[in-house]
Amino acid sequence: MPMLWKSHNWSNQLYSEADIGLPKAEAFRKLLNSYGSIDPDVRCERFTDQPLTEVVISAVDSMESRKVIWKTVRDCPEVKLYVDARMGLQTLVTWAVTPLVKVEKVAYSQSICADSLTLQEPCTARTVGYTPLMAASVVCRLIKSYLTQEQIPQQVVLDLATYTMMTI
Repeated sequence: MPMLWKSHNWSNQLYSEADIGLPKAEAFRKLLNSYGSIDPDVRCERFTDQPLTEVVISAVDSMESRKVIWKTVRDCPEVKLYVDARMGLQTLVTWAVTPLVKVEKVAYSQSICADSLTLQEPCTARTVGYTPLMAASVVCRLIKSYLTQEQIPQQVVLDLATYTMMTI
């Protein structure tokens, strides 16, 4: 069952009232179309074990979803870069992992915990509009670094409340 866009997402996502009830992937496709001739191939389905390609970007809401994706990514030689964006209110942590590099694989694996051990807040208290925009910017910069063969930090931590950024 695809994730549907709901009105309580207005505080942190760029969709319109007309998108309420649409699968999120379809609403995103419509958003990109509104900016020009960009028409991405979207799939309104949960990840199970579909084939993966060179770069995998995870922007999911739960550790359980991350576990499912990581289980496939970690041993897939086709995946050269795995990017995982995590955020809450004004803080984001973005992981960039080369799955074939053991030390990176181990560090990332250790960062995944049970959902019950994470801070659980109502959807509208989880973020504000600028946090996901910053997360998207960090993800885009990591992909650019990968494509231009620049050094990629394993983690980018950004606290927008204190204007603090740290890379590891």
